Amino acid sequence: MKKFILYGDSNTYGYDPRGMMGGRFPDDVRWTCRVAKGLSGYTVLEEGLNGRQLPVSRSGRISRFLENMAFDLGSEDIILMMLGTNDVLLTNNPNADEPLKKMEALLNWYREKALPFKLIVAAPVPIADINDEMEPYHRESLRMNEGFRSICKGSAVPFIDTTDWDIPMAYDGVHIAEESQSLFADKMLAAVTTII
Repeated sequence: MKKFILYGDSNTYGYDPRGMMGGRFPDDVRWTCRVAKGLSGYTVLEEGLNGRQLPVSRSGRISRFLENMAFDLGSEDIILMMLGTNDVLLTNNPNADEPLKKMEALLNWYREKALPFKLIVAAPVPIADINDEMEPYHRESLRMNEGFRSICKGSAVPFIDTTDWDIPMAYDGVHIAEESQSLFADKMLAAVTTII
């Protein structure tokens, strides 16, 4: 069976920020599970990890985890990557330049290695400007998404832009709210179906 890998961070994991220690939305809530049910012909694998950043080191090296996963895939397999939020969020001075460099390095690696699987890049839902402190993070997440669009276009990699989907976020402005999981799944499934 063909594989469809959802490779991302806490929003792919289904992190629920409401609890003291956090948690995970159940299968019947998570957008990833809803996409899996609606996508026929593929085995959908959830590869979400809390805190994950774009899998490129400052020196330009691709993470071993992604390399190992990628080299096991065939021409009918797909990785949908939705990353970048933590590259902006986990800094004192948010700046989209670093994640844009990482995305460029990642797509160069994908092209130069002539990897057989199909790569789709999805821009993450922008960080919400819930207060003055979060406004710079919001601004840079928007700039990052626009940069991702341009880089993907230049590399002929399919791009899904979630920026204008109007997805309500949880109280922290970073995670997709429980009540938004279904809406996000519907929009993602429609976008993916158009591409594949």
